[in-house]
Amino acid sequence: MFSFEPVFGEEVDGVVREYKYRRKMVVKLSSLAAKAAKKLQGKGPWKSRYDITKEVGMVGGKQYRAIDELIVKGFIVHEGDEFFLNEVGYDEAIDLSAENVVAVKTAATLLDELLLRPDQTPNDGVPYDLIKARVEADGLDIKSVRRARERRKIKTENRNGTAYWVIPGTTIQFEKTK
Repeated sequence: MFSFEPVFGEEVDGVVREYKYRRKMVVKLSSLAAKAAKKLQGKGPWKSRYDITKEVGMVGGKQYRAIDELIVKGFIVHEGDEFFLNEVGYDEAIDLSAENVVAVKTAATLLDELLLRPDQTPNDGVPYDLIKARVEADGLDIKSVRRARERRKIKTENRNGTAYWVIPGTTIQFEKTK
C-alpha cells in the first residue's frame, strides 16, 4: 500500500510553505522486506530474482513477495539484464518499518498533552528541558518523541537562551528582559 505526504519548503520569517501539488511517497517496508533489504546492503548486482533470494538466504513464496515489494518500492532496480540495490532513502524506510507503533502513538499523545490546551488549541510552546524530563519520567524513548515532532511539523524556537517546542502558527512575540 502506498501513502503520500506533503512536501514543505524552507522556513522564511517563521512561515513554512507547503508546495500545493507536490507529494512524496512514504516508503514503509514490511518486516520481511526490511530484513531482506538489510541482508542485500552492499551486495549485488544479480542476474535474476532467484539469485537475489539466494543472496538473502530465503526461498519460497513469501520471500519472493518481499523481493517484489523491494522492486515495486524502488529499492531494487532492474537495468538491462541485472538487478541492483538502490540505497537512496534506504535508512529512513528501514527506520520506519522498525518503529514500534505503540511507542509512536504514546509519543504523539505526550506531545498533544504538552503542546495543546484542554480545548485542543495550541499553547505558546513548551521548554525542551521540560519535555525531556517528562519523556524520561514516563520511560519513553526520546527518538520516538522526535519522530512524532517531525511528523507534526513542530518547530524549535529560542527564547532568552531556552529552546521551546512550538506548533507552527502559534508563536507570540517575546521581548528580551533586561
